[in-house]
Amino acid sequence: MTDSLGLGTAHESMPRRIRDAVAVAAELVVAEPDRVPELLIVPGSSAGAVAEALCGAVGARGGRVRAAGRTDRLGWVHGGVTVLAVGVAPGDVSALDQLRTVSETDATVVVIGDHPPVRPGDTASVVPVRCGPTQRGDVPVLLAAAATVAARYGLGDVVDAEVIADGLATRRQDATRVSAIEDAARNIGSTWPVVHGAGWLGATAANYTKGLLNADMKTPSFDVELGEALRSDVAGWGLHGDITRQVFSALLLRHDFEPAGHDVLFAQYEDVLVEVVGEVSELRAGGVGWLGQLLDLMDMAQALTLKMAIRAGLDPGPVPAFEKISA
Repeated sequence: MTDSLGLGTAHESMPRRIRDAVAVAAELVVAEPDRVPELLIVPGSSAGAVAEALCGAVGARGGRVRAAGRTDRLGWVHGGVTVLAVGVAPGDVSALDQLRTVSETDATVVVIGDHPPVRPGDTASVVPVRCGPTQRGDVPVLLAAAATVAARYGLGDVVDAEVIADGLATRRQDATRVSAIEDAARNIGSTWPVVHGAGWLGATAANYTKGLLNADMKTPSFDVELGEALRSDVAGWGLHGDITRQVFSALLLRHDFEPAGHDVLFAQYEDVLVEVVGEVSELRAGGVGWLGQLLDLMDMAQALTLKMAIRAGLDPGPVPAFEKISA
């Protein structure tokens, strides 16, 4: 198999890159360490999962946080806001326009990733994270750095680079984890996987995994948060089981921060799924804290899609559909 963009190499080096990025982010100088700001996240086109995760984690602690949508005008931004630009690339026109807008205010701006050219005299603080030709493989590294910056501003727990990176490296050696990824790759096969997660953490991981399946495997895939699935999606499995069993599979992403009672709900929903999809697979997170567990799910998603691409003889890097649309 050809891996023309080096996604496999980038995946193998992820624990080291996370360690390095967290170490750099931890050195960020905070001008007013006793002031907890409002956090505004401006994500690049490939960094939506970072914004989703930080909004969930910071919001769960009662912090003030929001993510900028692509069409949002940010003229309201003021000096009490800290703007976190994550993974903004030179081609992210909307995000660059938003950064130009906030650079004209008194807001504090922190850029995580390759520093995009915003304007001469730009005074943004920069946490350098070298990104590859496709940022989807760099999202876990960007997330670890962003969570560290948020913690520096009093909006999260301190991130220990060694604990996070070493924990991920250790998890990769876990035989149960390796077997679960192998089983999921075999079960999904050539079907269209529907990825499920619970709560904001599970929903973030599910959406990220779905995107990797789309891009690396060039296959249709879908994601849904368990609560939404039980309110809506479950009704759609009622009539065409003979067809859906041939077309769809299900992937359940589990973690220790699921809302109360979701063990029972997952079991009940799985009873429905086994009757209407080809196979049901499960990947369960390990790791310390919400960040460790989300990074573990993202890492398993990368391992899964790269394994599937190898088996299918596909180059996981280039996405011809993207090139056609941007042409």
